[in-house]
Amino acid sequence: MATQCWEFAPRLRSLSQEVLDGIKFLTQECGLGTKAQYQYLSKKFPIQPLYNSDMVNWLMQQKEQELGWAVFIELEGWQSNC
Repeated sequence: MATQCWEFAPRLRSLSQEVLDGIKFLTQECGLGTKAQYQYLSKKFPIQPLYNSDMVNWLMQQKEQELGWAVFIELEGWQSNC
């Protein structure tokens, strides 16, 4: 059941237009990665529920739809076994 909730939860949450504009600006104009964007936006919009997975999902959609997007995803605590 927990796996099913994780699969659908990101689809049910939405980011405000202000947050989306912030992500777009921080990505295109400042070249910030997702970790820095998350830290900045969560402090700028403390009332807005903000999840890193939502930001990454939106950024990947933009990258697929528009040319010229360079997305830098930072995974905190991730270790490669290779």
